[in-house]
Amino acid sequence: MTCLLRFAVVVVSLSACYPVSASSAEKEVFHLPDSLLLFSRPYYDLRLVGDGGQRVLLPPASNRVRFSYPALSSRTGAVAWGVFAPSDPTANLPPRYALGISAPRTTKWETYGSFVDLGAATFSPDDSQVAVEAERSRGIGELLILDRGTGEFRPVAGIKSPAAMGTIAWSSDGRSLVFEEEFEKNSEVWTIDLRNGVLQKIGAGFNPSWSPDGKWIAYFTEDGQKCILAHPDGTGAHVLKDLGNRFFGYRRFGYAAVWSPDSTRLLLNEMKGDGDYIDVVLVDVQSHRAVRKSKNGWPVFGWANPPK
Repeated sequence: MTCLLRFAVVVVSLSACYPVSASSAEKEVFHLPDSLLLFSRPYYDLRLVGDGGQRVLLPPASNRVRFSYPALSSRTGAVAWGVFAPSDPTANLPPRYALGISAPRTTKWETYGSFVDLGAATFSPDDSQVAVEAERSRGIGELLILDRGTGEFRPVAGIKSPAAMGTIAWSSDGRSLVFEEEFEKNSEVWTIDLRNGVLQKIGAGFNPSWSPDGKWIAYFTEDGQKCILAHPDGTGAHVLKDLGNRFFGYRRFGYAAVWSPDSTRLLLNEMKGDGDYIDVVLVDVQSHRAVRKSKNGWPVFGWANPPK
């Protein structure tokens, strides 16, 4: 597997934020009661929106030339985002990337590893581990898991071609991962049991996300037109929302479905045409009822209700 984009992942605490004053930015994002939402406009900053208002997260170095999907920890509200690894500015060397974690209540960064490439990342349910798609040498992609206690990475065996732009998610018990495997002409969604390496195919598609209660995996069909829900054993697959057969305008789902902390709702990013135009809709898992929450705004990447 060859990563198509080069980006690192960094975990930051909310202390590395500052409030955003009321402005037109409020029209680009939205708030849900008793929730913390993570938004990002690709190649720009991140925004956390909660009951207390908006906050902006900035990378420790300029990040305008690349973008990786940010992730939000449902346990603590920490954020994972792709940035450059610290390097010697006087050295004429290609950039390297690291998995970094900010110290609590400060803007000091700790970095882990040195990589040619880093892709999507995800927090384990208890925040003790971070899984990340990475290349330690050019053209050899793998899934790695960082133990935040020891600072050591271990590889996840049995995965041949993790997608560079595919999402990853943990099961609610922390025993399995769902990921996208990339082939020459298509992508497929699989789960892997981290205890024994057993693989389970979920379906053809991309950008999976696992419900917090562990019952459902959401992913998009290869054409981006349908959001599918399926059980972790691959059964019960059905269409939650279909964007096809529109009389006017082209739409497709982008990024990944964002689960509510109670697993009853999903936030879906609808991409329109070729421009940077995103509508976010809130869909009820049981009734399939959809409500538009923003129009021509920023995509949403995380939904949490961490302890206050």
